[in-house]
Amino acid sequence: MKLTDDYLGVKEITFGFEGTWAESPALVKRGDTYYIFGSWMSGWTPNDNIYSTATSLSGPWSSWTNFAPVGSKTHLSQTSYVLPLGTNGAIYMGDRWVDYNLGASTYVWLPLTFDGTTVTLDWHDSWSVDIAAGTWKPGAAVTVFEGENDGVLSGGAAVVDCWECSGGQAAGWIGGDSNSVDGAVTFEVDAEKAGPVTLVVRYVGGDRYAAVEVNGQAQTIAFLPATLIWNEADRSVVHVELKAGKNVVKISGVSGWGPDVDSLEVPQA
Repeated sequence: MKLTDDYLGVKEITFGFEGTWAESPALVKRGDTYYIFGSWMSGWTPNDNIYSTATSLSGPWSSWTNFAPVGSKTHLSQTSYVLPLGTNGAIYMGDRWVDYNLGASTYVWLPLTFDGTTVTLDWHDSWSVDIAAGTWKPGAAVTVFEGENDGVLSGGAAVVDCWECSGGQAAGWIGGDSNSVDGAVTFEVDAEKAGPVTLVVRYVGGDRYAAVEVNGQAQTIAFLPATLIWNEADRSVVHVELKAGKNVVKISGVSGWGPDVDSLEVPQA
């Protein structure tokens, strides 16, 4: 819609999509092309979102088509906003709704790839952006440490069965009741060089807190209520400084029970 000069009214309808029932639109212009992204109407349940292109807001607009892999349900998210990146790129920002616990809903941020007027949205476990250059690149590969196999259990922590976990088991009984929070799992992590990294803790049994201690420096981390959207363990992240060589990462309780730890994911570089 084109607004009046005081922005309080509508001067004219610039374009519309008669017969297309979509919601949550996001519009971005890259070069000479406008791209509008939207979601089918399926309540809180994700779907395969769509987009259309035109060289003028008044159209004609192309047929709606998918931009994420069909069946991925837009990586289990719904279009919320598309943020321009540099002169030709953009970042997709989507809502990942948890219908039975909306307060636990999170976000999916992924880079969009433009090839002519074709847009694709691929999944990346991690990626980084250079704001000044207006570019992005995939993140480093990660080393996965399984809680039940690679972690050293102490203070009453024990291996527990876990159908959502990667190996069918997890390091459980982390933390403790009000009288004891001694249950812990400890990992030894090697780093090629010192520097900041983002560790990913895969877990089940959310709505809890735990201490993530790296080389004696501890942070209290929240583990959100479980979503089980993908029928796999949830993720919580912690930003830490690793030193070159061996690092000790300990996950323990702070006040009551912590989550069951499926695995610890550490970037290789």
